[in-house]
Amino acid sequence: MDFSQIAIRCHALGNVVEDPKKTRWLTLAQHNELLALQARPTRTEKQDQKLQELIGKADADIDFDLTQTAKRYVENLVRETLFQFRYFGGSRATQKGTMTEQDVIDMLNRVDFKSYKKNEDTYTNDYVSGTCDIKDEQQALVIDVKSSETKKTFPMIPEEGKSALYEAQLRGYCYLLNSKGILIKNMLLVYGLVDTPDELIKDYEDTSLHYVSNIPEILRITKIGYTRCEYFEAKIEYKVKECRKYAQHYYNQIISKNG
Repeated sequence: MDFSQIAIRCHALGNVVEDPKKTRWLTLAQHNELLALQARPTRTEKQDQKLQELIGKADADIDFDLTQTAKRYVENLVRETLFQFRYFGGSRATQKGTMTEQDVIDMLNRVDFKSYKKNEDTYTNDYVSGTCDIKDEQQALVIDVKSSETKKTFPMIPEEGKSALYEAQLRGYCYLLNSKGILIKNMLLVYGLVDTPDELIKDYEDTSLHYVSNIPEILRITKIGYTRCEYFEAKIEYKVKECRKYAQHYYNQIISKNG
């Protein structure tokens, strides 16, 4: 079985793009510093040492440049492929997110005086696939909406809602859409707090945590903006390639385990 062409879903990119303690991937600042040092006609001894340090990191002998979390994710992908099933994270939070996504979009439209429509198009390129919530081609904008489970989990201010997982997901959509000729320059992560469907509320729960329509809508929307980073998009491609290498390695271990 060949895993050299697997693509990662955008919602899962946060599982694979982080770096282990020892990594070949340079941060953007390190990358720029490396280029600047290489371009200098002359360098001090200290600058030469720094240059060799950066080159050594980029050329590090690492089998798979993935965190343990990324490896577990890839192992599950291989397991799903071999056993023909899909893991389902069916928590109430994800159920509410699916069931009330349109409610959040409608509320966002009312608060921002927009007319956003739910995107139904799924896109795939050589590395990732996904279906973003909203794409506004006129504004070169992609939006991902998150429906908070209760009053307790809703981020009241942007700082409380920052998430490396959600940011990676959005940047994946940005990369994917641009690869398809749809210009995206900016991204928006939108948290919305709407009523929880009755069937998801347990009998023993405090229902006041779930019914929120009496609260002004402007207080029930929190937004976090991002701008496109092509260096991060290069990292997506690099990490997906590492995932493919590890998937093939893990599969080979499985098929050879009994001799």
